[in-house]
Amino acid sequence: MDLVVTNLGDHTISILFGWGNGDFQAQIKYEVDREPNHVMSGDFNNDNKMDLAVLGRLSNHMDVLFGDGNMTFPIRKREPNHVMSGDFNNDNKMDLAVLGRLSNHMDVLFGDGNMTFPIRKR
Repeated sequence: MDLVVTNLGDHTISILFGWGNGDFQAQIKYEVDREPNHVMSGDFNNDNKMDLAVLGRLSNHMDVLFGDGNMTFPIRKREPNHVMSGDFNNDNKMDLAVLGRLSNHMDVLFGDGNMTFPIRKR
């Protein structure tokens, strides 16, 4: 079991990888957009590695951190304020549904399995 913690004060998240015995390795911090307050995990690019979607409380961005299996996560930016994941179009690839904080719309981003979400439906 691993743990992800949002750190509002320094605009980071901390990832603590579990040893499997109830203890955790030292935290690894990743800088994200302003005041992260929501994290969702899933395999968003179908590579059998866990990825993270992080929403900022005071921004219109979502950071998507794609796991590489070596405990590192390159960051990609997106633009909502609430997110949920699932395979919404039944293609065996993870998709994201996102709500805009300053607008009254929801976007569905269909994952292509290559770390991008090229198809966007409003």
